[in-house]
Amino acid sequence: MSGRSFFRPERFALFTTALSALGLAVMVAASLSLTEGAFFYTLDDPYIHLALAESILEGGYGINDGEFASPSSSILYPWLMAGSLALGLGTLGPFIVAASFGLMGVWVVARFVARLLLDDDSVLAAVVFVAMAVGLLLVLSILILPLNGMEHTVHVFGTALALVGLYAVLVEEDRGSIWVVFVGVLICATIRFEGLVLAGGAIAVLAWARHWGAAAGLALLVAVALGVYAVTMSSMGLPFFPSSVMTKSNVAAEASEGSVFGLLAGILENFQSSIRSGRGLTMALAAAVLLAMCVDSRFSARERVFFGLVSAVLAGQVVGGQFNYYSRYEAYSVAAMVIGVVALMVAHGGRMAGLALGLALSMGIYAMPFGIMIAKTPAATANIYQQQYQMHRFTETFFPAPVAVNDLGWVAYQNDNYVLDLWGLGSEEARQLTAAGGWTAQKLDEITARHGIAYAMIYDDWFDDIPDTWCLAAYLITSHVTSASATVSFYLIDLDRVAEMDAALPKFAEALPDGARLETFACGPAS
Repeated sequence: MSGRSFFRPERFALFTTALSALGLAVMVAASLSLTEGAFFYTLDDPYIHLALAESILEGGYGINDGEFASPSSSILYPWLMAGSLALGLGTLGPFIVAASFGLMGVWVVARFVARLLLDDDSVLAAVVFVAMAVGLLLVLSILILPLNGMEHTVHVFGTALALVGLYAVLVEEDRGSIWVVFVGVLICATIRFEGLVLAGGAIAVLAWARHWGAAAGLALLVAVALGVYAVTMSSMGLPFFPSSVMTKSNVAAEASEGSVFGLLAGILENFQSSIRSGRGLTMALAAAVLLAMCVDSRFSARERVFFGLVSAVLAGQVVGGQFNYYSRYEAYSVAAMVIGVVALMVAHGGRMAGLALGLALSMGIYAMPFGIMIAKTPAATANIYQQQYQMHRFTETFFPAPVAVNDLGWVAYQNDNYVLDLWGLGSEEARQLTAAGGWTAQKLDEITARHGIAYAMIYDDWFDDIPDTWCLAAYLITSHVTSASATVSFYLIDLDRVAEMDAALPKFAEALPDGARLETFACGPAS
């Protein structure tokens, strides 16, 4: 290290993190320019967490008073959001948490990469210095994920900590890094259910390396955390996996409520979906290469065990995870892939700027689709402003009454009226009905009558049949970036409130921002 006058790991990590922060600031400024200066996320999902956090602070767990539901895909994140609300951060809470953990994750990965690969002050090293920084901020999605407002940057940080710590403990035989493994594994195990693969693997690796006390202690902490969560969910009559996981993952649904054959079929289906994605196929190949290195006698036993652990993490994402939904679900595994590939390069004797530049270029190629998402991000925040936030305004200000939706977040957040989520994230009853064969007009009539729903704001194409008794009152038409559709249909269900709806819609139309418009109808029967 003494021969390095500039390209030190800490400086590279600081440069990459600062560049990421600057890029993120530009993204926020671009977004604010499209939303009349108000801050919005690219997805409706963070507002679901905020609505759940409101419930937690009031002593409940769900969306509606007295009704339990688990709409969050994370054990820990709703509690982080509850803390942010308690601190008065409001809708900025998810961004502050996501950006903070995202930048810390970039720093951890960047320092690891620089410490192992950047070892000279040549002109090529200077090129690498910049190329690697740009490659990392792209491939780790730091310009995208904080504006999603979700828990995925926390998962990236936990994954990076756990793997970097394990590399130090295993390969460099640094016992002092066990605490880093502890923190990373506990974050992974409680922030996302995919993190259980790394948590279990890390415990097994620590035991294999004869760190018996650390392995036992970590296993106990993870078991207690999961046990408390499982008992809490069971006490509320909820399944172990949250409704958001059950509705989006066939693997989780089959594991929780299906059969062994159904689970195997779900895994196969998910694997096929993953490898049809360019990023999923790349990750599957990386997992296969690292797995092959596990039996290569040129490497030490400790290196091979580390390669095996990273391979398991990548394989877990390929067979059980997803590579869509704004690239947020695979972010943690991308960090794991970078760390694993760097470790393999070093084991191969690749401690040189040329190979590091090759890694930077590879990261850039892998991240090319992210460039499109980066370009779309400001427009995505405008989409949420034009659609979900306006739906919130309608139900809060113009027509405050019990409402049914299939896009839950903004409508439920800061709304004291009953909100029936027909997709099932915020209603276990609705989730079970959906899982039992989808929605018929009769089922929609029955569940909305049971909950006294006055009107619905839904995407028509999510339902095979709309009840004839529902009156089509309006279409809210907006841009279409991350919303499920450009058109939200407003249906009046309580026909005794026709006059109220007729009075509310013109006022609402006048209050809509640029990019959103309302088409109204004389409450005719749904077609």
